[in-house]
Amino acid sequence: MKRNLALTQQASLVRHLEKKLAHAKGKLTIVDKALAKMQAHLDPTDLPTDLETL
Repeated sequence: MKRNLALTQQASLVRHLEKKLAHAKGKLTIVDKALAKMQAHLDPTDLPTDLETL
């Protein structure tokens, strides 16, 4: 009986941690997209190639 209870608790804990991991991975993908968008705006692509105009 105790063994069954321990296995059930362990399975519940594993499911809980898997859900937390999935949630964290989802947040990470959102942050990665936002970071890529911000880095794209920070790239100095419109700088003139002629250095005398600076």
